[in-house]
Amino acid sequence: APVTSLVLAAAVLFAVATSLPPAAGAQSRDSVQVEVVAGFDGEVGDAMVFPLRATLTSDRAREVDVAVFVEGAERIYRTELVAGAPVDLDVALSPPPYDVTSFRVEVHVRAVDGGRLGQGSTEVVPRGDRTLVGVGPSLVGATVTSTERTVGGVQQAVLVPLDDAAWHRPGVLAAMSGVVLGAADLDQLGDQQRELLRSWVWQGGNLALDVPRTDPLPVVDLPAAAGLRTAVGAGWVRFTEGRAATGPWDRVLEPAAAPIPQEGGEVWFDGFGWLGLIDVSFLPTSTIIAAVFGTALVAGPALWFLLRSRARRRWMWVASPALSLSVAAALLAMGQGVFTRAEARATGDVVASPWESSGNVVFGLKQSQDLRVPADAEVIDASPRALVVDAGDERTVRVDLPRNGFGYLGLSQVPLEQGPRIEVTAVARGDDTAEVTVTNHSDGTLREVVVRTGSRARPFEDVPPGASVTLPFLVNAEIAPLDAMFSSPELGPVWERLPGGRARPLPMTRGLVVVTGTIDDAEVSAAGLGGRGPIGVRAFAPVTAERPDPAALRIETVGVPPVAGGPGDDFVED
Repeated sequence: APVTSLVLAAAVLFAVATSLPPAAGAQSRDSVQVEVVAGFDGEVGDAMVFPLRATLTSDRAREVDVAVFVEGAERIYRTELVAGAPVDLDVALSPPPYDVTSFRVEVHVRAVDGGRLGQGSTEVVPRGDRTLVGVGPSLVGATVTSTERTVGGVQQAVLVPLDDAAWHRPGVLAAMSGVVLGAADLDQLGDQQRELLRSWVWQGGNLALDVPRTDPLPVVDLPAAAGLRTAVGAGWVRFTEGRAATGPWDRVLEPAAAPIPQEGGEVWFDGFGWLGLIDVSFLPTSTIIAAVFGTALVAGPALWFLLRSRARRRWMWVASPALSLSVAAALLAMGQGVFTRAEARATGDVVASPWESSGNVVFGLKQSQDLRVPADAEVIDASPRALVVDAGDERTVRVDLPRNGFGYLGLSQVPLEQGPRIEVTAVARGDDTAEVTVTNHSDGTLREVVVRTGSRARPFEDVPPGASVTLPFLVNAEIAPLDAMFSSPELGPVWERLPGGRARPLPMTRGLVVVTGTIDDAEVSAAGLGGRGPIGVRAFAPVTAERPDPAALRIETVGVPPVAGGPGDDFVED
């Protein structure tokens, strides 16, 4: 009794002591200061991706876990802090998938054992009246952002210097509508930066090169059009021929068209558990029942027959449990053998370009592993929880699975080592039609194919592997520029349906053909993971003229959509 009383008293004292708040000195000694900045110097446009920087300052070196929350969605990053020096953690995020005027991002810093060390937050206010433009260091002398007028004063452009530090930030290009580079900037581009730029242009970026016209086009290495502007996928490459260096900027900076969905950042799902990303064959129930009851029925007579002599009966105490353990071990070994032959599946939504396919892919996991992914790749969801270890030029993603357990991992803005590839061309014939040709370079049939422009859509027949199919498509019928190009509260944007019931707004663009389809059993691999499964594929093609023709037009929305429903709708100035 005295010993028990002492133990209980010690336990109560320990619980009271640990529940008390730490002293002021201890709290300051263990805290981490957190500063959170969204976008570039707080500037965030209306792009589907924006960078976020959390600056962490600790008074001693330690390893911490950093949790980033956006509207309830959480990501975990593990990073090393140094004593007394700020450490930047850069991530790429997406706004919530619904219309909001502002939203909050919170950053919580925890010790590896779970103790809270500090937190910070920021309010993100997307600005549709501003566009972000990256500018090469040779064209700007300052190292901070500045604001300039675009052509015609339609928008304000926030100029972001594209120095080495900016290039290493995830989501830096996806947040921008335009990039302006001089000759010296082109010479200093590395291979990885060129790959990022050409993929960004293909998906809607506006790349201005302040050099004389050259053919083929720098960066993308495709043939140049006759003039100073060439449509490349959903974007542009144009030559400004020294105007950016001499100024003023409103002769160079173009207003941003309606946002075109970019790869990267967070994709909002309620989890991928329903996708069936692991195909597993378990032992049949009949086999287990037969093994258990067979052992029970056979064990007694068999052991009696084998150990019926008086000298052997004492072995019954060893033989009976040994037989039961052997059967259990056999069932476990057979089950484990089936589990290790489980097939990992994959699903995703990728964009096909002449160089590669890239986008959002989710892989099933059947074993714990550490994955090395590019520095600009982000984990969009995982089960069990994924831990991202940031190491500068690359990241390591850790997922610990339980024994005989399975999970999944979703990555965004990942270039595929192997994946579906389709090619699209659209040639205007001069009579309101364009011949849209889809060529399938994949190993599976492209199904549920749809060809779209800003306001029209038409089903396409299936395209077998290695085949090309051509569809006459009416591109200029029923043009109503104001109604079709400016989305209003009454009409809303044009939505593209994706596999799994998801949707995303299509660019309100004329003269650009968007082809979507699904390959049901495509083989994909990226970042050391692989699998087969349904993959949604998108490809872009500008409508080009068969011969120089002033009727081959491309019209885009610029500036802020006017407010519909007002007196006279006031469309004149816009």
